[in-house]
Amino acid sequence: MNRKPEIRKFLIAAELGAALVCCAVFLAAARANQVMAEWRETDSAGDERIAEEQGGEKPLTPLQLEAKAILDIQREAMNRAKELATMPLEPIPAEAVKLAEDAMKQFDSTGVIVLPGGTELRMVKVEAGTFTMGETDEGIDKELFDNEMPHEVTLKHVFWLGRTEVTQAQWKAVMSNRTPSGFTGDDLPVEVVSWDDIQIFCARLNGMYAGKLPAGYRFDLPTEAQWEYAARGGKKGKGFKYSGSDDLDAVAWHDGNSGQTTHPVGTKQPNELGLYDMTGNVTEWCRDWYEKDYAGDPEFLRGNQGDRRVCHGGGWGYTDELIARIAFRDPSGSDSRDIFTGFRLALVPTEPAE
Repeated sequence: MNRKPEIRKFLIAAELGAALVCCAVFLAAARANQVMAEWRETDSAGDERIAEEQGGEKPLTPLQLEAKAILDIQREAMNRAKELATMPLEPIPAEAVKLAEDAMKQFDSTGVIVLPGGTELRMVKVEAGTFTMGETDEGIDKELFDNEMPHEVTLKHVFWLGRTEVTQAQWKAVMSNRTPSGFTGDDLPVEVVSWDDIQIFCARLNGMYAGKLPAGYRFDLPTEAQWEYAARGGKKGKGFKYSGSDDLDAVAWHDGNSGQTTHPVGTKQPNELGLYDMTGNVTEWCRDWYEKDYAGDPEFLRGNQGDRRVCHGGGWGYTDELIARIAFRDPSGSDSRDIFTGFRLALVPTEPAE
């Protein structure tokens, strides 16, 4: 297992005093200590030699410098997010609503929704079906990942899922032309958005499309089961370890190839359903409260409870072979924001069909 993501997590938290990373690998304290001990063993001798040459002031290692740069981006983005959260959102213009309504008339054939300003967001239809949720690979440590127990899940209703993560251009179109993201670019996925922030985004979309969506459907985050089923390719799934391939580089921007930044969406290989970046680039929020044994109602979440929400999919800054697995579950507080986490829009049923 590549230890660089683990070292970065503990380096950022322990050496720089900042808890950046949303994703936690459920490592025991002993394992964390082992990682830090190995890092010190490999780097400390060189640090001390350089320090002597520079008059005794110990410099930061390359890994520490990398972590510090990431921390600086995070802090700047967080400050911007806090500032934006206090500013009122502008009403969606009437002409944008009319344009959206006209586009929805063709939604069944195109899968395209139109946002204010004419920005498009493409969605993929996911047919209902049954699948095994959780990790079935016997080689995975069941004690370390004891919240991924395999079980059969049936999704009885069709739903739609964004072909890519929501981009900054799409976020700005709905949220008064503002983005809190740490890495800026219209084609980059939006990040530094909390689960709570996303509810505002979805509420504005649902208001704009009021009465025009398929009957009994609304825009929201996908449930964890919907997300995992789609990531596995739905009815077209071929049993890949990652979403669309057993080759991580083919489908994902991750710690080993990202250059420590996000990348434009849809630039890697899609999965069997035509969904991009379900593995890598940014971790994606799901609708569920985190429950160790999974939500009892996978589509409508009746009775679902907890104190953290669920994220899936790994990301650009800390994904390795274990975290990139489709089954990997990452709980996080609903008000949490960081430069590793974004989301994918879903159009989901609001209640069971009678």
